[in-house]
Amino acid sequence: MSTPKDPGSGDASGVFWAPSSLDPRDETRSYARTAHYDRVTSRSNYHLLINTAVRRVVFENKRAAGIECISRQTNQVSTILASKEVILAAGAVNSPKILQLSGIGPDNLLKRLGIKTVVDLPGVGENFQDHPTLFAVYNCK
Repeated sequence: MSTPKDPGSGDASGVFWAPSSLDPRDETRSYARTAHYDRVTSRSNYHLLINTAVRRVVFENKRAAGIECISRQTNQVSTILASKEVILAAGAVNSPKILQLSGIGPDNLLKRLGIKTVVDLPGVGENFQDHPTLFAVYNCK
């Protein structure tokens, strides 16, 4: 059985290495608590808002200036402005949702929903696909 040089080439036959979320040194998994939350107290520029959801990115012209969020406990809406940059990392489902709610996405969809278009970007929210995986493990002598 051959080993493809690039497992992302479209030929999934044979044996190949695939990236993993395990640290190869000690085979531990990286996850949000150890990668981010545990560091909150050691970084003055890192803030964690619990029970809070981002509603949209706030724009000044076409520049992301901050976020609008809502408390899940009180329903209070707050605006938080960034001093340098806004990084959106809400996953494969929530990132395009927040972008569209912020006015970035297909103009025809945004108009139908009553959202003012900031940037007409037709690909936002399209082509989401599930990636089923099958792992077979065999013992050989």
